[in-house]
Amino acid sequence: MSSTKIEGKGRDARLRRHTRALMQLAQRLWQSGDGLQEALTAITETAAQVLGVDRVNVWQCEANGGLRCVHAYELATGRHNAPCFDEQLLDAGNVATWGPPTTRLIRRADLEASQSEKGLALALYLSRHAIESLIDSPVRVGSELYGTIRLEHIGDFREWRRDEIAFAGHMRDFVALALEIGRRSRAEARLAYLELHDPVTGLANRSLFNAALKDLVRRQRLRPRLASLLFVSIDRFYSVNESVGETGGDAALAELGERINAVTPDEAIIARVESDCFAVLLPRLAYEWQATQQAERILETMAQPLSIGDQELTVSASIGIAFNHGDAATTAEILLRDADLASKQAAQMGRHRCEIFDPEQHRGLLDRLRIEYGLREAMRNNALVVVYQPEIELANGRVVAAEALLRWRDTDGALRAAGDFIDVAETSGLIVSIGHWVLQQACSDAKNWPRSADGRACTLAVNLSARQFEQPGLVAMVTEVLCETGLAAQDLCLEITETTLMSRAQSALDTLHALKELGVSLAVDDFGTGYSSLAYLKRFPVDTLKIDKSLIDSLPGDPHAHAIVSAVLGLASAMALEVVVEGVEQKTQEIELRAMGCRRAQGWLYARGEPNPEFVARLSAQG
Repeated sequence: MSSTKIEGKGRDARLRRHTRALMQLAQRLWQSGDGLQEALTAITETAAQVLGVDRVNVWQCEANGGLRCVHAYELATGRHNAPCFDEQLLDAGNVATWGPPTTRLIRRADLEASQSEKGLALALYLSRHAIESLIDSPVRVGSELYGTIRLEHIGDFREWRRDEIAFAGHMRDFVALALEIGRRSRAEARLAYLELHDPVTGLANRSLFNAALKDLVRRQRLRPRLASLLFVSIDRFYSVNESVGETGGDAALAELGERINAVTPDEAIIARVESDCFAVLLPRLAYEWQATQQAERILETMAQPLSIGDQELTVSASIGIAFNHGDAATTAEILLRDADLASKQAAQMGRHRCEIFDPEQHRGLLDRLRIEYGLREAMRNNALVVVYQPEIELANGRVVAAEALLRWRDTDGALRAAGDFIDVAETSGLIVSIGHWVLQQACSDAKNWPRSADGRACTLAVNLSARQFEQPGLVAMVTEVLCETGLAAQDLCLEITETTLMSRAQSALDTLHALKELGVSLAVDDFGTGYSSLAYLKRFPVDTLKIDKSLIDSLPGDPHAHAIVSAVLGLASAMALEVVVEGVEQKTQEIELRAMGCRRAQGWLYARGEPNPEFVARLSAQG
């Protein structure tokens, strides 16, 4: 291996050690309530131990223009404030004329060779304590020069590295920070900490992360090197808050933050950038696959069970990966946006996975974001509409039920079908509030629908999305809506897709029983398109199967479709279940369905979705 590669590895190891030491020191100073001397103790010990220097001293400017040592630490003995504590240097080397803080290297041999009176006091001090060289960093607090921190090397010649000099500069900044903390109250110091850190996890917040990201992008333009940003979005974190409350949710986030920190390299910068999202900046990569490997580690650790109080929870994450190759067009905002968009793509493709940002998919993801924004606007501006599609009794053509369908009224007045936006509503979480509104509006309308001549009410069918069905407060919400609108429970049918029911069959069974106790009827929507289990179908307390349109599209004339629909009709009859065939569009389809014994259907052959006034007129006309 070449000496250059060995040197590079050594430098990287030092930088990792420096970074970890700086993070630990920053956290200790910000979070502790210790005084100035305790802070200087931590700073001088850190500087001496990390750089392996013999002594670290902090000097304060005197009124006479000199310096006085206010804190001293000796590495060999571990003693503080000895042996030069309270020593004075009458000639500070023109300290009063120093400009902005500049870390500099001073060698005793250079001072002695110059024979300059300017550095005489310092040269005598170095000789008295056998100091061969030192790193000197003047400390300013605001516009005021406080003094300096000096890292002193005794004995043989030492070649100071640039990263060591830079580390000394950081120690100077921490001294200034400690002084600033000492000048302010604990509350003010805590506020300053919270401005840069997340109070729940202790990680950097978005502001601090953005600053670090901008700095990396700037440096990489000067010296291009592969870096990566991982955007870690917790899947459906709302369910954690609903299960264990906000306090438990905060505890879960803190634990997840610690897990990410434990599996990422020392040089990684980790932040909580949104309520349920973390960002991980990997500043130096040799190959792109290393970022994917890191994402897989995070996915693995996130999937481990969480113990919150007496509950055990399981969460997953969707991770987006964006790379920075030092491209001049790349900015911190673009890099963060690209990783965020890739995480949304990962969630859309099934969650608990990572996706690398693909510019070709960018337009589609932006379209989804525009739809999400438009939906929020539509909710605020009352641009959402409920229409009703009749369910027909095939024997007499009468309307016996109606399915509530959501529509979005565009700015030009046109109604957009739910298929154009429902997926975005589901993945963004808007479906919960939208679904509540639909149920409230539909039940309020149905309460005033005219009854048939024999006094029977037209049944209202309302779809429950997968996310709604998983809500712990679903049963309470349905109960509240029925009470507020006055609609009888037996006049409401809740439709749940087959896939939703089967994805969590046992918990779904409990929820279905709770809904049945309210008196509402239940339907399995899109039956035949999922992965139904007849064993579970026997246990589910459902009343109706709605055969999906895809199973009848090829009727008449398709013997396979005919056989499947006939089998479902026979199964439902044997289990005393009602059947509604969806998507009937042709008279020939109706004729074949009636021949097979189908009793009820809905579709464009009979009516499309109608606004409530038109649907009420339809009910009134049939008497």
